[in-house]
Amino acid sequence: MNDEKRFSASTPTVPAPADGTPPERQIKLPLTPPATNESQSTSNPQSPVSMVLGLIKQRQRHKLTGQSRQLKVTSLEYKNLLARIEELPGLKRFVDDKLRLEYDPLEKVLYVPRMPTATHESFSEQVSQETKAQLDRIASGNDEAARFAARISSVRSGSIQLREFDSDDGIETDQPYIQRQPDEQYQHKEAEYPGVVYEIACSQDGRELGKVAWTYIPYSNGNIKAVVGFELGYGKSKEARISMWQPRYLKEGEDGVEILDVEAIINRDLFRSSDGSAINNNKTLYLPLDCFATSKVATF
Repeated sequence: MNDEKRFSASTPTVPAPADGTPPERQIKLPLTPPATNESQSTSNPQSPVSMVLGLIKQRQRHKLTGQSRQLKVTSLEYKNLLARIEELPGLKRFVDDKLRLEYDPLEKVLYVPRMPTATHESFSEQVSQETKAQLDRIASGNDEAARFAARISSVRSGSIQLREFDSDDGIETDQPYIQRQPDEQYQHKEAEYPGVVYEIACSQDGRELGKVAWTYIPYSNGNIKAVVGFELGYGKSKEARISMWQPRYLKEGEDGVEILDVEAIINRDLFRSSDGSAINNNKTLYLPLDCFATSKVATF
């Protein structure tokens, strides 16, 4: 299937899972100075930029760490915010290392996530280590698949710049970039985007993982081929669920034009109960190796 397809903003559907990839090629996982008006926007304590800076500083002092926030911020205000952060080295290090700001210029929303918990960080590290171990196992072979796997790297929570594409010709529009920083991502050295993205959320997190997946896939023009979401229990609940979304190509109209859609391959399947007991031990998450890059790169 040609990876240069079109997409439509139709509602994602949940078809039955299907996977015919050979087991040996699958990843198996256990579950500048500002102008006058810009200067006013940063010096006014009630401005969005000042409010966000104040929130970040509170997080830095370990206050309000358990709350996620969504704030209405224009593209110009977001640009000013980044400029102010650049002027404050200590704050910039904190934002880069600990706080993953995400901005959607289409909705004009800045998302400030809750600070990661020890459970979040531990789970993320375990899933990452297991994925890398299995990629290393495949890379130890002598075939094309091995050489392909050897060129896949973990990018961790590096920023991904997503862009809206024209639904008729697949060309990027002039809309601002959408910035996302996933919990983990895997990218081939020759690929423009990571092929596989992991998102880990607590049950009280303000974002919906399905909506996040709907951003990653269409706004990468289908180059991101798998978004895996983990929902971890918050507070006393130890319940945990897993979901996975992938691109789906639908034919539309008499000429059979292919439209890029999003489908849920796994839809919030439980793998741990509220008391911490393992559930569905017989189920496994399969990630075919060719999910880690487009067909132009995954030629094995």
